[in-house]
Amino acid sequence: MPSIRPFVGLLYEPSVAGSFERVTAPPYDAILPGDRDRYHAASPYNVVRLILGPDRPGDTPTENRYTRAAGDLVRWRREGVLVPTAGPALFPYEFRFVHAGAERTLRGVIAEVRLEPLGGSIVPHERTLPGPISDRMAVLRAVRANLSPVYAVYRDPAHGLSSLLDAVAETAPARETVDEAGTSHRLWVVRERVEDGVEALREESLMIADGHHRYAVALAHQEQMAATEVRVHGTG
Repeated sequence: MPSIRPFVGLLYEPSVAGSFERVTAPPYDAILPGDRDRYHAASPYNVVRLILGPDRPGDTPTENRYTRAAGDLVRWRREGVLVPTAGPALFPYEFRFVHAGAERTLRGVIAEVRLEPLGGSIVPHERTLPGPISDRMAVLRAVRANLSPVYAVYRDPAHGLSSLLDAVAETAPARETVDEAGTSHRLWVVRERVEDGVEALREESLMIADGHHRYAVALAHQEQMAATEVRVHGTG
C-alpha cells in the first residue's frame, strides 16, 4: 500500500509576488518556446523561471538555466516571495472547466507519497524517454525541490477523502486563479483531519496519469543519494 502523509509546502505570497495570473504557468512539458518567453516576461517571479528557464549564450557547467533556477528559488524564499506553510499539511486542489458544453469539477489532494519501485502500489501506464529524464534530473539536482507534482488516480471512491474535499470546498481557498484556458484553480491548506484525507488512499493502488518522467527522475535521484550516502559512510 502507498505511504502517504502531509508535508510542509511553499506557497506564493501575493503581497510580494503579485497576482497569481502573472506568476503561474502550465506544466513544463505543455509550454511552447514562445509561451515560455511570454511567461518569463510576465513577472520576475513566474514559476517558468524555475521549471523551464531559457538557455543563454555563454552558458557553462557552473552558470546555466539550472543554476539560475536554483538561485531564484533561494532568493524568492529569502525575499518572502515563497513562504512555507506553518507545518505539515495536505493541499486539496480543485479544477473547474467546461467540457462538451458542460461545467466539470475535478478535485484531488496534493500530499507526500513515499517513493517505491513501479509495479507495486504505484503503477505506470506509459513508457519514459531518456531526454526528458535527463532534463528533469538536472532541474532536481540544482533546485533540490519538487517543482511539479506527479498526477495519480485511483479506482474506488475514497469516502474519507471525498468528505474532506467536500467540506473544504465550502470554505475560502488559500490560493485561487483562473488560467488562460479559462480553467479555475483553487487550493486549500489543511492541517486538521489529515488522516481522513489519506487513510482511504493507503488501501488503494495509485496509477500515474501524468508525470511518469518526474517519477522516474525521483527514483533515480533517490538511488543516487543512497549510493552517495553509502560511499560517504564507507570512507568515514
